[in-house]
Amino acid sequence: MFANTALYASTHALRRAALYASMAEASIAALRQALRAAAPESIPPLVKDVSVLVKLLRNPAEQPAEKKFRVIKLSNATIARVLGTPGVRDVLQACGFVGDASSETLELREPLDSVTLLAAAEAVQAVQHMLQELYWLHVTRAAVPSLAAQPWSADGAAEAVVHACLGALHAPGPAAAKAEWVERLGHVLLAPEMVTCRAAVAGRLSVALAAVRSVALSLVRTPTLTLILTLTPSLTP
Repeated sequence: MFANTALYASTHALRRAALYASMAEASIAALRQALRAAAPESIPPLVKDVSVLVKLLRNPAEQPAEKKFRVIKLSNATIARVLGTPGVRDVLQACGFVGDASSETLELREPLDSVTLLAAAEAVQAVQHMLQELYWLHVTRAAVPSLAAQPWSADGAAEAVVHACLGALHAPGPAAAKAEWVERLGHVLLAPEMVTCRAAVAGRLSVALAAVRSVALSLVRTPTLTLILTLTPSLTP
């Protein structure tokens, strides 16, 4: 009898965890889709809001005994702003934070396993990285007249900017004028948020390496060489 009860409890817990994981995955996918369509100028505050959401999920996962991390006060100005971001409240509810219409808090009443919450936090952090990459792309496009003249679209932006970057490095002209493009390429390769851009570079890594080495040789007697030599090892397959 006790064995059957324990088995039922274990099975119920596994099913519950799977349900929450599925709900969290769906809500985070919806959040990602909604924020991907945001206007570029609205991205910086969205990055801050999403970073708060990451903390709201990560803190109770890493410190489950701390009750303060299981309660979200809706009267808090920062929380109120964050919850105004489309999709944020849905993610919290999908991860187990509940509260009725008259409640002043959202509370994680039933204990969720840390793995589920941490996975949700990491998925939301990936959304934050997406926003950071999109904003960098938007700003970088401004340095390329042919791109700046086109309407902004998140789709294809990474490929277009990477193509422009490699084109600028291969174009005729003084090496000193290409140093900023070397720096941009280094950012693409080293910054954790530049996922889509790195994928765009991956198929042209040998081309990028050749271009950087060419600029390095031209700048061998300038301080810019330090930057280039720092970045070059990162270009090795």
